[in-house]
Amino acid sequence: MAVDGSGNVVVTGWVTEGGAARDYYTAKYASIDGALLWEKRYNGPGNRHDSADAVALDSGGNVVVTGHSSNETNNDYYTAKYAAADGTLLWEQRYNGPANGEDHAYAVAVDGSGNVMVTGNSYDTNSYGDFYTAKYAAADGALLWEKRYNGPANARDVLGGTGSHSLALGPNGMVAITGSSSGDYVTVVYRENLLPAIICPANRTMNATGSAGTVITFTVTVTDDSGVPPTTVCVPPSGSVFPVGQTTVTCTATDSDAETNNCSFTVTVLSARSIKENLLAELISLRATVTDRNDRRQLAAAIRHLTRSLAPALWVDDMHLSRLHGERVFHQEKLAARQLCRLLQRHISLPFVPHNFPTEADRLLAVVAIEDAITAGLPSDKIKAAQRLLARGDGEVTDTKCYNGIEEYRKAWKHATR
Repeated sequence: MAVDGSGNVVVTGWVTEGGAARDYYTAKYASIDGALLWEKRYNGPGNRHDSADAVALDSGGNVVVTGHSSNETNNDYYTAKYAAADGTLLWEQRYNGPANGEDHAYAVAVDGSGNVMVTGNSYDTNSYGDFYTAKYAAADGALLWEKRYNGPANARDVLGGTGSHSLALGPNGMVAITGSSSGDYVTVVYRENLLPAIICPANRTMNATGSAGTVITFTVTVTDDSGVPPTTVCVPPSGSVFPVGQTTVTCTATDSDAETNNCSFTVTVLSARSIKENLLAELISLRATVTDRNDRRQLAAAIRHLTRSLAPALWVDDMHLSRLHGERVFHQEKLAARQLCRLLQRHISLPFVPHNFPTEADRLLAVVAIEDAITAGLPSDKIKAAQRLLARGDGEVTDTKCYNGIEEYRKAWKHATR
């Protein structure tokens, strides 16, 4: 017997009429007055004795019954799930053991996810009974796992009775069954080897800080039911230098049971040119939302200067400017920053702080030029001069003048590219 959350009562067992063979019989009664809400009979394929021994309900009030059902020559486990509302059959499962002998399910339980555990006795090929436990999926009754227990004496193993007396569920997929083995008490506990849970961070986009890319650190969240912290390996690992472009990071967690799970995310590292292209796209989108005529004019001027700074003739590749014409990029960016500063002073909402743009792209161009100069063996005094200008630009970039820093980065770039 079982009672649902509304107090309705569900009973199961067997019925017979006029000396005929037994059938499963399950009925649901109303909590208020015991009125019959629905009833179900089951006559197995052998048209012989079928007897339900245990019932359990899931969180939705759906009914699961189990017991044994004849297949004409012997008995099988038979488990059925009925809908809470009207007893509609949702799924059914039969189990015939390896000896094609007597298999009796005596206990059933439902976990928090609605999955069904049944246990009972099943004959093995030596004609002795073993414990047999199976787990079925909530949705369709698919077999998730099965376990047999044969005691150390390879003799008769018998569960401790019908109903729920021989089966209990614990946390983290634990299943406990109890009974006797060769006359002794025996309790068997199964713990599912659940996969470790692993959560990767969201996809990230970062600006390069040098020709190699930039260092990216990240944190992966991993939990496991075993109590032993899983081993987590990410490729590439946190703290690596990620190159310009898109890199997929794959992280794998392995627990103490050797179960593994993984997740992945992407890291996009922007080149100097990509930084500018992304900002230009943001400004173009912003322009569509601006209604003030002066604001639109200044925004259009900034877009025009940024577009000019991206002219292909001024660039060798996404991280290098033309030695002859590269200074024009810095000049156009200063003009763009001036327009953006005026917009900010007029309290327009911008997707960035203007005096921090386009300095990240400018700084990156200067850094890459200095790295190339060091590789090429430029005299140390010229390297140091370029580095001093770079540091001066870093100091100026935080003040309130919109394009401060850009000029120093231009000078650093020019010293390094001479």
